[in-house]
Amino acid sequence: TLYLSANDYPVILEVAPELQNDPNVLSLVSVKSANGSAIPLDQVTLTRREAGPLSINHQAQQPSVTIAFNPAPGAFFAYKGERFRVLAASIETQAGEPGDFLDDALLIGCGAESLRPLRIQRAGKAAMTVEELLRGFAVPCGEEVDR
Repeated sequence: TLYLSANDYPVILEVAPELQNDPNVLSLVSVKSANGSAIPLDQVTLTRREAGPLSINHQAQQPSVTIAFNPAPGAFFAYKGERFRVLAASIETQAGEPGDFLDDALLIGCGAESLRPLRIQRAGKAAMTVEELLRGFAVPCGEEVDR
């Protein structure tokens, strides 16, 4: 299921039985990149063969799996000369000028969508949630990351 701000959309991918044991089939499924181009799913996933679960999650009688997003290791932004490493984030559907803070809770515009950091690390400090950061560090809406 795709969870958006206003609606949820069920997504059901089905693979022909003869391809179900071939991880190379992931190259036939594409996801949209930030610039709108299609990227084969096998370029952004790691597959391995190992023992599977004893039970399979279901939602409305359909097998289901949850895919979460976290930025690539080393993703960061700079603001007022300070570097912030992004450890976990979510993608939101709000459009915004790339690099602009779209709200007071650190939502960063990326064009057609936006990035909401959830867990970050300031240089030389321990990892923290964005809520913890914002208790003593204001980032006003309308400001932008250092370029």
